[in-house]
Amino acid sequence: MPRRSKKIEYQEKVVLWFEIESAKKKTHYCPKSQEYVELIIEGILKKKNINTNKVFLGGEKEGVYRFLSSLIVNYYYRDVCINDITNVFEDDLDFK
Repeated sequence: MPRRSKKIEYQEKVVLWFEIESAKKKTHYCPKSQEYVELIIEGILKKKNINTNKVFLGGEKEGVYRFLSSLIVNYYYRDVCINDITNVFEDDLDFK
């Protein structure tokens, strides 16, 4: 029997609660990415002089999408290897 689709109802606001099941805590754990996100969120809280154990992210969908996507993009590029190679250009007249 075909499944009936429910009519999609508009809601003004939605709260998404993120909770990791204990069985998945070990298998889907990415310490470096979690540390990165923690630094971002803690930095935001610190700037606002806030200490809390619960954080709610909200806003228009597009704003939330952009915030989360910027975390993902920045995480992948934060490990870019940057080396100081100043000594290579010490003898270059344009560098002096």
